[in-house]
Amino acid sequence: APFWKEVVFFINVRKGFTARLKEAALKGDKVKVKVDGPYGSYFDLGSYDTSVLIAGGSGVSYTLPTLLNIIERVRNGKSSCRRVVFIWSIRNADYIHWIDETLIRALHLAPPFLSISIRIHVTSVPATIQALPHSYGPNDGPQAVRDDSRSEIGELEDVTAMEKGKDSLLAIEAVKLENRRCDLPSVLRDEVEMATGRMSVGVCGSQSMARSVRGALQFQVSSPLSVANGGTSVTLHVESFGYA
Repeated sequence: APFWKEVVFFINVRKGFTARLKEAALKGDKVKVKVDGPYGSYFDLGSYDTSVLIAGGSGVSYTLPTLLNIIERVRNGKSSCRRVVFIWSIRNADYIHWIDETLIRALHLAPPFLSISIRIHVTSVPATIQALPHSYGPNDGPQAVRDDSRSEIGELEDVTAMEKGKDSLLAIEAVKLENRRCDLPSVLRDEVEMATGRMSVGVCGSQSMARSVRGALQFQVSSPLSVANGGTSVTLHVESFGYA
């Protein structure tokens, strides 16, 4: 997006080149980069009244720039989008720090008439947030909470880097963190029922995530008959990725 003038790469470090790249990054080395592309056509998710962005892990490298682009276009009066739902499923809560500063800035720049819902789902229970309740909102304070996966009672103590300061991502009302997998069929069904006008769904993640989204949008949720009867028209875009 024009208001964020940098390019960030998410790289899964293994052996060989990626390991050397990590070492160079840690030392602050500067390297020359040649970019080839982009290829294919551009799918404009910002031209819809409601946009649902779904990502798993590094798939957020697709949905985050899309969110930034929608916000920028709405700010400039170039998009009619009025609601964005941003869903990100991750294994470890530490991954939130990949994008937390960007999300905070983006939410502050978003115009008030653009409704944005950020839902982050942690599918494992890392030590840093093992005491967090299933839904951690801005008004939650230190309290006794229950982790149903282990049937234990614990107190919300030091959340370290995830503590709720005024600049913390979790202090923003639009952001919810949940310690469970996202029920995509339920979320999509609710959004389709609430939506007015056209709705787009963009997904970038595992094949199982894409299948789940496709299945959730099948008949009766967004069937031609439903649209003919005044229901919401839904367009699905799957951004796949793999190893070269």
